[in-house]
Amino acid sequence: DECSAKGWVLVGFPKTLEQAQLFLAMGNLPSLVLVLAVPEAYTLDRVCGRRYDPENEGAMFHITRNPPSEPEVLARLKQRPEDAEEVVRSQLADYRRAHGQMAHLFRSTTYRVDASDPKDSEVSAQVSKLVASAPAPSRAPRPAPAVALLGPP
Repeated sequence: DECSAKGWVLVGFPKTLEQAQLFLAMGNLPSLVLVLAVPEAYTLDRVCGRRYDPENEGAMFHITRNPPSEPEVLARLKQRPEDAEEVVRSQLADYRRAHGQMAHLFRSTTYRVDASDPKDSEVSAQVSKLVASAPAPSRAPRPAPAVALLGPP
C-alpha cells in the first residue's frame, strides 16, 4: 500500500474532535502533528486582503501585499465571499474551539511552527525539517512518516 510505503500528509484534517477520535479508532496515528501558529490579526489581514480579477481568470492579488500594478485592474478586483472578515472570524473561532478540544489526543507528537513569517520559504523550511526528522508511527508498522498539518484558515 502506497501510504504504508511512502507515508502520508493530511492538511487541515481532522477538523473536529469527532473526526480525530474516529481517525484514531481506525488505527491511524500521525507520527507528527504540525500546528501552524499565526496571530489572528495576521490571518485576518492575509485572508481578508485577498482579491481576484474577474476579467483574468485565476489572477489573485492581495490589496497590500501583492496589489496589481495597473490602476484599472485594482479598480475591478473582487473579494471572494469566503474571504469576508465576518466569515474568517467565524472560521477562526471554530478552529480555536475544535483545536482546543482535540489537542490532547495528539499531545505527544505535536509541534508548533511559527507560520507568521512573511517569507513562506522560511515556514516551508521549518516544516520540511520537522517532517524529515519524523519517526515512523509507534502504533503502526509504517516505514515512512504520517503527518497531520493543522492551522487556522
